[in-house]
Amino acid sequence: MSARSCPHCGAPVPAGASFCARCGAALPTPAAPAPPSGTTAGVPAPLPPPPGYAPYAPGQVPSPSTGATAATDVAALSNVFWAALLMLLGGVVDIVLLAVGNLSRLVTATSTAGQVTLSLPNPWLWVGILSLAAVFSLLSLFLLRGAFHGLSGIDPNFRTPALLSLLALVGVALLLVGAALVLHGLYVAVSCVGAGNPITRACLLTSSFWAGVALAGIGGVLALVGLIGVLLGLWRVGTRYNDTLIHVATILLIFPYVNVVASALLLASMQSQRRRIGSMAGVPPTAV
Repeated sequence: MSARSCPHCGAPVPAGASFCARCGAALPTPAAPAPPSGTTAGVPAPLPPPPGYAPYAPGQVPSPSTGATAATDVAALSNVFWAALLMLLGGVVDIVLLAVGNLSRLVTATSTAGQVTLSLPNPWLWVGILSLAAVFSLLSLFLLRGAFHGLSGIDPNFRTPALLSLLALVGVALLLVGAALVLHGLYVAVSCVGAGNPITRACLLTSSFWAGVALAGIGGVLALVGLIGVLLGLWRVGTRYNDTLIHVATILLIFPYVNVVASALLLASMQSQRRRIGSMAGVPPTAV
């Protein structure tokens, strides 16, 4: 340590002294040496980044081709693939029913002098239609919910679609239960007055009928909001994997009957994307 001298009288001062022995003046405390550049006192300098390292920007997620996310990506794409297959089968069934069957014969209603005569033949056909609608719609929504929920763990953009797809699942379930109760109420009304006879207000407005209307109304609102979330999720799937065909299919799903074409496009896209990601990340072909 270098020798010090009193700034007032110039007398030599021992190291560490606070006062001058000759004049008694207080001595200034020596300043601590400045730390090296890039460090703070008591904190070591951070290590330099490895060659080629580039941090992700805020909100950016790793590429779906990385090994860390490949298994989740392939599982989500598989769920969307099977959901699209169910939607395709459901659309084909709807077209066949419209082309081959005469659905107007399922409900016959006539009105005379303010009285309604209602006929509901083939009850088991109605049960079959509702059952098919329940299987195709609920299973496809369940698979899409699983896909969005899985992707939300590695991509925050899928958190909202995951929540809204669950809402769609609950809404469609309530809608189907409500439709079944309304149908039951209509059959009870027909049985109450006898086939071919005008239905009275007392026979039609039963507790079963009103419960079905209420459930169908609530379920319809929830399903509509949830289905918007499903479309949002499918759009973001196309964005994540940079696949324009998925965006086109998402738009076509909005239109009735054209959704069959949309489901076929989704099938092709999902198969292509999961094979591409699986091969890049080393996922075995049997898992794809």
